[in-house]
Amino acid sequence: MKIDGQNLQIRRVRLNDGISFYRMLQSIESEDHRFSNPVRNHSYAGYQNWLQKCRLESQPDFGNEVIVPQTTFWLLADNHPVGIGRIRHRLTDRLKKDGGNIAYAISMNERERGYGSKLLGLLLEEAVKMGLTSVLITVHRDNIASQKVVLKNGGRLVDQAGEMRIYQIDLG
Repeated sequence: MKIDGQNLQIRRVRLNDGISFYRMLQSIESEDHRFSNPVRNHSYAGYQNWLQKCRLESQPDFGNEVIVPQTTFWLLADNHPVGIGRIRHRLTDRLKKDGGNIAYAISMNERERGYGSKLLGLLLEEAVKMGLTSVLITVHRDNIASQKVVLKNGGRLVDQAGEMRIYQIDLG
């Protein structure tokens, strides 16, 4: 997949992902349109601990009734990190109203270039590989850009909960 001649791909977070990934995460707010970035304003050592946590969270047997397994991916443009996304393997009642199966964010200096739509499309492909047949994505009502990304990727509005709009995308 390409944007402006750049090769785009996603890949799972790895323990040896270095400083360029850490720096990219520093450009995404701690709570960026409901996307949680626990690494923002933390040390590089804190980032390395977070990488280990990501690996643990991706295990199918991780979690309980409240905490669910999730897999974290980088969006790479010519092997340079420009975004991050997560796929939650299952949903709790709370996540069905606020959180959904998929969350994503693009680096502040890479926005408005089409990366969000491409990232979501690639995450949907990974969701299929994980065996999901549909996903829910929740978007704050004021986040028009993300609503457009979801609609462009086949989302349909199925519900609203408070300030959140809930979209469903059927896979396959």
